[in-house]
Amino acid sequence: MRILGQYGLLTQVVECSSRIRDWSRAYSVPASLRSSSTCRLPYLLLVATPFSELVRRRQEIARRVAPRSVVIVAAAPTTYMTNDIPYRFRQAGLAKETPAAIILITDNQQQLNRTIIVTEKQNETDRIWNGARLSADDAAASCGQDVEGLYIDDLAREVGPHYTSHQLYINSTVQYDQKFLQQVLAHLPSTNRFSANALFDQIRLVKSLYEVEMMKTSAKIASIGFCNAMSSAYPGQNEQEIDAILESSFRLHGASMHAYPPVVAGGSNAITLHYISNNAAIGNAKSSVGSFQWSSCHHSREDFNCCKRISAGSKGTPYLIRGTNEHHNHVEHDLVLVDAGCEYGLYCSDITRCWPMSGQFTEEQSLVYEAVLTIQRKCIEALESKVVTSLHNLHQVFMVELEKAAFDLGLISPHATRTSILSKLKVLCPHSIGHYLGLDVHDARSISNINPLLPGMVITVEPGLYIPIHASFPSRLRGIGVRIEDDIVISENNIDVLSQECPKMISDIERAMSTKQPRL
Repeated sequence: MRILGQYGLLTQVVECSSRIRDWSRAYSVPASLRSSSTCRLPYLLLVATPFSELVRRRQEIARRVAPRSVVIVAAAPTTYMTNDIPYRFRQAGLAKETPAAIILITDNQQQLNRTIIVTEKQNETDRIWNGARLSADDAAASCGQDVEGLYIDDLAREVGPHYTSHQLYINSTVQYDQKFLQQVLAHLPSTNRFSANALFDQIRLVKSLYEVEMMKTSAKIASIGFCNAMSSAYPGQNEQEIDAILESSFRLHGASMHAYPPVVAGGSNAITLHYISNNAAIGNAKSSVGSFQWSSCHHSREDFNCCKRISAGSKGTPYLIRGTNEHHNHVEHDLVLVDAGCEYGLYCSDITRCWPMSGQFTEEQSLVYEAVLTIQRKCIEALESKVVTSLHNLHQVFMVELEKAAFDLGLISPHATRTSILSKLKVLCPHSIGHYLGLDVHDARSISNINPLLPGMVITVEPGLYIPIHASFPSRLRGIGVRIEDDIVISENNIDVLSQECPKMISDIERAMSTKQPRL
């Protein structure tokens, strides 16, 4: 049985498999990655959060709440794919033992008085079907010597009567097991209840050295996956095959899963920001019926390859956002945009790269790709020099550089009004420059992007340029979508690009693609 550790509360124990080859040598993996201990895996990695790290986290929570407080964090529930068949369990940053909850109790000096893990006694039917769960005592022992184990039926006697005057903090979102949480709350009758969601986001925002190492490993494993996908590319490859290569590589090198549903978008599918269908032959982009209006093109509504459109504004001309090969020829030269990451020790990586199926960038693709690469370099330089102090500041730098690139590529007329320029820029890149990264891919969602960037924070830097299939843009660039994304940790005097091993320069990408792997 596994207990997966929450930011701050439990430990994580992942069972080892018995025999896994050193897969890194079977693929086109850079020597710098291949030589690292992370990527030479005769066995799947054992990931166990050190007790000292868990104690530090719990003490940090105690320090941030009021004296004489009770903090409750419920585990995620088991969710079902169909009827009685569950998905593989993925904790929302808390614990594997479900139903479960952690209770932290502080004293008058904001010191931890008690740390309790609460669970249910397992019945025989559940044991037969799902395997034996840890007892309450064993679960507590796996979290540290200072942790008590209780069953839900013990709370009324052991906890309820003693803390009625304490302030109650509850960390609970839709990701948590609401049913079990309500059972716990029934034994804690305090009327002074507060949400702890923002508190936990604040704590998760700044990573410890241990957490940064976890995220480095996650980024390294993801980089190997990208190298393998690049080296396996060929004209006409299906997006689904790339998705499969990524997941296989991630898991063979110790990651538990994709960090999120990946975007594998060939050709003009790349213009759809969250395209996750991942089922088209690259060079045969498909449009599925969604929330967009269908354009008045010559295709019928039933045509699976028909075009869709979005509006440039309430009064703007609609732009085609995806199209068929009729709009975007030269199938063998199509770019694929891949936005993917893996989860290692619960920590996420988030990387985006683009590569041409032929193995070599065309002139048009190079122009757009180099423009985005230049934008990203300018943004990273601004971070390094401390010119920017927040994600909001970084986005402002991004918009200035995006505007320069749009003019240089002829995407915006030199005679355009300021209003028209801003409208076009919003179409060319609707998303922000980055986000916080950690236990979730879009981590600490309650934290504003105007908050100062502090040492230990991990962010993404992901400029993009998505050129609609529309007559107002140069015909040779229509349907090209490029995004380049890296994971960056802020330090006291500098930054560290965690995903730096993933090929990014055009020459490096073409080199990675030059050693072809056998097709699946």
